[in-house]
Amino acid sequence: MLPALVLLVALLRPPPATRRAHPPAACAPPPPVQLRAARGWDDDWAAAQLLHEAFGGARLYYYTSLRAPHLNANVFFRPVAPPLVAVATRAADGALVGVVQLIKARLTAEAAGGGGGALVAYVQSLAVAPSSRRQGVGRALVRWCERRAARWADVDEVWLALGAEGGGGARALYEGMGYEAAASRRGHELMRRRLEAVEEARGEVEEKEEEQDQEEEEEEEGVGVGVSALCEEVEGEEEEEKEEEKGEGVGIVALCEEEGEEEEEKEEEKGEGVGIAALCASVGVQGMYAAVGALGVGALLHPFGGPSVAQLFGAAGRWGGGGGEAWRPVAEAAVGLGVAAAELRRGGVAVWEEAAPPLQYEAAQAVQMAPLFAIAGGEARAAVAVSAIVAWQLALAAAEELYYRGLVQTGVVMLLQLGGGLPPLASESLAALASAALFGLVHTEFAESKDDKERWFRVTASYGMAYSLLYTLSGHCLLAPMAAHAGMNIGLCVRDWRRMRATPGADLKRIFAQDD
Repeated sequence: MLPALVLLVALLRPPPATRRAHPPAACAPPPPVQLRAARGWDDDWAAAQLLHEAFGGARLYYYTSLRAPHLNANVFFRPVAPPLVAVATRAADGALVGVVQLIKARLTAEAAGGGGGALVAYVQSLAVAPSSRRQGVGRALVRWCERRAARWADVDEVWLALGAEGGGGARALYEGMGYEAAASRRGHELMRRRLEAVEEARGEVEEKEEEQDQEEEEEEEGVGVGVSALCEEVEGEEEEEKEEEKGEGVGIVALCEEEGEEEEEKEEEKGEGVGIAALCASVGVQGMYAAVGALGVGALLHPFGGPSVAQLFGAAGRWGGGGGEAWRPVAEAAVGLGVAAAELRRGGVAVWEEAAPPLQYEAAQAVQMAPLFAIAGGEARAAVAVSAIVAWQLALAAAEELYYRGLVQTGVVMLLQLGGGLPPLASESLAALASAALFGLVHTEFAESKDDKERWFRVTASYGMAYSLLYTLSGHCLLAPMAAHAGMNIGLCVRDWRRMRATPGADLKRIFAQDD
């Protein structure tokens, strides 16, 4: 009887209720870690601190290299545009726990095995705080770079380099993300990944955005689900990515990340004031160049009868005697500024145009003037922008004149006058030609084609010759050539800054190859 009752109860018991899958009514809470573009000097300094903790080295080095990598020597690539820096921050307190740098760059022959010249997206300076490792932060930062790189029409590969300290773990991570070995150079393993898969994903995102726009239009008419549907789709894609990554971390990429990136782009187009990091990087590097020039003058010239650094700047008389008059430095600086004003007028340069036209640059100009865009392109206040430009150009003029005129030209004069072989006029003329030629030759690195290099050499060497003549005629004092050098550059930069402010953000990004 009892078994029969048990069987009857089992047969009559209703089946368990089926669990219904309800779509989320809204986006899930923010994930523990969020990705965004770096903003301002505080992000840069925190990122530099993280890189210092991860790799050692000076914080200031990382601070300057994050925003101005073109100022650092690199055997594998040469930047052709300002860099992009992404940071990962902890949602709970905003602490920075990850950083990566993305650069549009041209591969060198060293990296490409003799070919060189290919434009690629180069990923470097990737670091994650110890507390956030093995949670997918590094992977998410690299994916952020890939999505940005996929917007560059002339780039189809992402490259990166693993050092000897990278180990098998880092290699396995990148291989799992689709990267393959490209070459082994100088103790580094170069890896690359083609961007077709990223572009396919970008196409899906664009299609999703179109669907979202349609949903928003329907919402205005009282139809559709709008944002909730979009979040459903994004969440579904994230779940798939998590399964593919097999436990590489959860909640790293923010929900609705595409919307966040659009907001970042709008902020970038508006500008964020003076680029403090870029300004500090440029002034700092010029300070190092000036130190090299001063060391050369002090160690190679002055002990053998050459001028001291103080004499070159008119602070302790002149090399060969004279020049102690108090008015003379002021007069020489005024002469240099007069030469700059005359040259700007001769070239038809209107420093403060009434209606500034949009900016137009050739490729070589864009590369050379990328620091101007990074330093002052986002600053709308004229007084602040001009002050930043003046500080940058004074540092540059002092460093270059100390090196090319103070060290090189003076050194050639001293060599040619050894033993009384040449009269002073001949030795001074040959020394001026030598320093001007070197000045022009170094500045041709911004041009790519042979014709552009020749034209760029003629222009910059002629300016170098003008500075050399001012140096010679002033009795080997740098004040006149430095004033002329800085004055011309400041005038050109102020004009171009005003044109940048009159140019749409999308066009500026195209000119400097920073985005699409």
